[in-house]
Amino acid sequence: MQLGPKTRSGKVMRRIIKSISEGNDIGDISTIEDSASVDEVRKAIEPLLQNNK
Repeated sequence: MQLGPKTRSGKVMRRIIKSISEGNDIGDISTIEDSASVDEVRKAIEPLLQNNK
């Protein structure tokens, strides 16, 4: 990942990572300074999920 997420609370990013890894909707990401970081996280997680199938 080139871009680290900037949030007011790590809880938001942990929720997003959990949602992505479980295949659920990520919900509200308005507290993340740069929403492109969510795409970076998704790109990092999805190959791992494919390897575990």
